[in-house]
Amino acid sequence: MSNPHLMKTIRIVALLVLAFALLMPFDSVAYAQEGDPPPPATETEDPQQESEEPSAEEPEDDPGDEAEPEAEPEESAPEPVEEPAPTEEPVSEEAAPEPTDEVEEPAEEAAPAEDQETGDQETEEQAAEESDAEETDLGEAAAVSDAVVAMNEGDIMLVDEDGEPLPMGSQEAAEALTAPDPMFCPEGVAYGGAGCSAAYTTFAEAIAAAIAAGGNGTIYVEAGDYTEDVTVDGSGWTTTPGSFTIQSLGDSSDTTITGNVIVTNMNDFMLEGFTIMGGLVFDSNTGTLTVSDVNVTNTGGTGMTVTNQTGDVEVSDSQFNDNAGSGMDVQATGTVTVRNVQANNNQDGDGASIVAGGYVDISDSTFNYNTNSNPGDYVGNGLFVGSDSTSITLNNVVAMYNEESGAVLWFSTADTANEILIQNSSFKYNGEFGVWAQPESGTVIFDCVNLAGNALGAKMVPVGESVVWVACPCDDDKKGDDDEYKIKVPVSSETSTIVNPGNGTLITFPPVDIIDEDEDAWGKVLPLTEDDLPGELPLGDIFKAGVDVQLINALLPPGSFLTVDFFVPGYLWDEDFAVLFWDADTGEWVELPFTMEPHPRIPGGRITVEWPETGVFALVMR
Repeated sequence: MSNPHLMKTIRIVALLVLAFALLMPFDSVAYAQEGDPPPPATETEDPQQESEEPSAEEPEDDPGDEAEPEAEPEESAPEPVEEPAPTEEPVSEEAAPEPTDEVEEPAEEAAPAEDQETGDQETEEQAAEESDAEETDLGEAAAVSDAVVAMNEGDIMLVDEDGEPLPMGSQEAAEALTAPDPMFCPEGVAYGGAGCSAAYTTFAEAIAAAIAAGGNGTIYVEAGDYTEDVTVDGSGWTTTPGSFTIQSLGDSSDTTITGNVIVTNMNDFMLEGFTIMGGLVFDSNTGTLTVSDVNVTNTGGTGMTVTNQTGDVEVSDSQFNDNAGSGMDVQATGTVTVRNVQANNNQDGDGASIVAGGYVDISDSTFNYNTNSNPGDYVGNGLFVGSDSTSITLNNVVAMYNEESGAVLWFSTADTANEILIQNSSFKYNGEFGVWAQPESGTVIFDCVNLAGNALGAKMVPVGESVVWVACPCDDDKKGDDDEYKIKVPVSSETSTIVNPGNGTLITFPPVDIIDEDEDAWGKVLPLTEDDLPGELPLGDIFKAGVDVQLINALLPPGSFLTVDFFVPGYLWDEDFAVLFWDADTGEWVELPFTMEPHPRIPGGRITVEWPETGVFALVMR
C-alpha cells in the first residue's frame, strides 16, 4: 500500500462497488442498450411486470424494469409510446395526464396535436440520453470488475482500525472509504513513497506509526474534517526526532481539526495548513517552531499558546481571530518573527502577546478590535511585545479600535542600543494610547506612522526616553510628527478631561467650574524642558520631566484635585524620585506627596500626584 495513486484508485473502485451493492435489489443486473434485448435473467422479483405497459418517459434508473423474464425478452426494450410529450406550450388543465410513481418528473400538461412531432423528437432524445448513461454505467462496472480482480490478485482487502475485514456493503466500509487519511513518511520521503506508513483514519494512529518508526519525518494529512484531540509528545519516542512536521495536503481552507492540538517536548517542529476549532498549545519544545497557514478559533481561551520555547518562533500566513482569550500568546528564548498574521476580535486578551529573548520582527499584520472585561489586567491591546534583546521592529502593521492601546512595546533591560522601529503603520482609535513605546534608555523611531484618534493620546513614551520622528512622504493619512498631541483641550463641568502632552505625562482635569458660560473653557498643558522652568531646581535634583498646567475660563472646584501622572521606565524605577510644585507666591519649589504604582505587565510604572492647584510640576531624581 505504498503507492498513493493505487490506494486512491482502490478507494474509488470500492466506493463504486459499494454503491452498486446498496442500490441493486437483485442478485444480478443486466443493462440494456437501446433496441437490443438484455441477456436472459435467471429470476425476477415480480412476474406481473411482464404485462405492465411502459410509461411515456422511461425512469432513469429502475433495475426492476431492466431484468425481464426469459420467456419474453422482446419486451425489455419497448419502442417509445406515441403519446403527447410535454412542451413549453400552455394547454388546458383537463388534458394533463395523471402522474405515476414510475415517472421522475411527470408532465403537467399535454401537448397540442400540432406539436406531436416535437414531442416524439424529445422522447427520442431522452431515450438516447438514457442509453448513453447506461453505457457509462457499463463502463464503470467494467472498471469495477477489473479493479476488484486487481485487488484480489494483490491480496488487498478493506479493514477497520483493528485490522478486521469490513463487508463492502456496510456503513463502516463507506465511512472508512470516504474518511481522510493521515500518513507518516520518514524524512526525505514524499507522500506515499517507499517507507511510508499505511494511510490511517486518525491522527493518533499516524502518530503511533511515527513513534514506532522512530527518526525524523512528516505526517501528511489529506484534506477533510477531523474530530479529535491531537497530542504529539516527544517523550513518547525512544529518541525524540530532531525535526518533525504535520502538514496538510490541502490548506487551512479545506482541512479542519475540531479539538485541541497539543505539542510538547519536541525539537524543531512545523505545523502547516489547518483550521483548528479549539486551542493550539506548544509547550517545552526546543529549536525552531514554525506555524504556517493556520486558522485558530478557540471559544474556551487563547487561540495559540507557546510557553517554555527554547529557541525561535516563526508564524506566517495565519489567523487567530474570535478567541475567548488572546489571539496568540508566545514566550520564547529566541527570536520571534510574525508575517501576514491576523489577530482580531479576541475577547479578554491581546491580539498578540509576545515576550522574546531575542529580537521581535512583525510585518504585514493586523491586530484590531481586541477587548478586555477587566481593565486592571491591562490586556485588550492590539500588540503587547517585550524583548530581552535590542530590537523590536514593526512594519506595515495596523492596530485599531482596541480597548487598551494599539501597541505596547518594551525592553526588559536598559541598553542605549535598544531600538524600537515603527514604519508605515497605523495605530488609531484605541481606548488608551496609539503606541506605548518603552525603549529603556534606547530610542523609539516613528517613521511614517498614523497615531490619530486615540483616547489618551498618540503615544506614551516614559520620561527619560529618546524619540525620533521621521518625515512621512508616503500616505497622506499617516503622520510623522508630534502634531497629534493636543496641549489645549475643552474642559467640562460634568466630566473629567485627560491631556497627553507627549512627554511621558498625563494630566487629568476633574469637572470644573466655568467662569463665563458664554465662553469656551479650556485646559492647557505645556511640556517643559529644564530651561523652561520658572526657577532653578534645588541643588542635587536631576530634572526628568516637567509640565505647566493651566485653566482658561475655568476654576478647580473647592475640594477637587488635579492629577499628574509621570510614567517612569523600568531602568529608572528603583531610583529616588521627588515631585516639585512651583509656588508663584513665594517663588520657591514645594515638594509634594506622591504614590508609585508599578505596571503589572512591563518594567516601570507611574508616579502620581494629586494637587488642588494648577501651575508648574517637575519630576526630579535625587
